[in-house]
Amino acid sequence: MPNARPCCRRSAPEQRRRQEAQHNLFARTVGPVHLMPGPRPGGAEAATRAPHPRQHELDEQAAVRASMTDEVTLESLPLTDDGLSFRRPGIGPMC
Repeated sequence: MPNARPCCRRSAPEQRRRQEAQHNLFARTVGPVHLMPGPRPGGAEAATRAPHPRQHELDEQAAVRASMTDEVTLESLPLTDDGLSFRRPGIGPMC
């Protein structure tokens, strides 16, 4: 049964040729490609730093700023205080 599907099997030279064509696709599309001189980026020479949560810090600062400039005044508190809590009927000053 090794020859059950001969059309699906490729010969070794044809398979190598297809792999080489795939490997050289970028160079054929763009043109000749040459490596840049010097150390390669991302190599062992690259210094790695621990990640720093800058966006999180900016979000926290914005939240603090918004809470400091909230438009809550002493006059507005009595108007909204009743809606901020829930009491079961029969409990509290409204009974």
